[in-house]
Amino acid sequence: MVAWAIVGPRHAGITVSDLDRSLAFYRDLLGLELRWRRLYEEPEIRRIVGVPEATGLEIAMLRVPGSDFEVELLEYRGCDPVTGGSSPAISGTATSASSWRASGRSTRSFATVGCASAPTGRSR
Repeated sequence: MVAWAIVGPRHAGITVSDLDRSLAFYRDLLGLELRWRRLYEEPEIRRIVGVPEATGLEIAMLRVPGSDFEVELLEYRGCDPVTGGSSPAISGTATSASSWRASGRSTRSFATVGCASAPTGRSR
């Protein structure tokens, strides 16, 4: 018997370069529900997040409708953004996938929030 067991997913965190633009995508286009949003500017934030040059961290927590799963969007303030582009062979990188259902929104909706094209995939 194990001492601890994972019972399910809680949330996923995504670092973004523009929180307002990301909310336009995740909330307004994909339909996630905004639970809360806060800008943290306390001096200890640098130590907590491990980014000494950060002057603030703005976080928006969204919930996937009909579930307890949340998506945490994080925008670091006061530091140069660094893209997350790296080889998937590097230890510590991760992937994620989600299931979703189209709601009749057109490809144009994706273009309004800066996506080059709408996602494609197989249907079940």
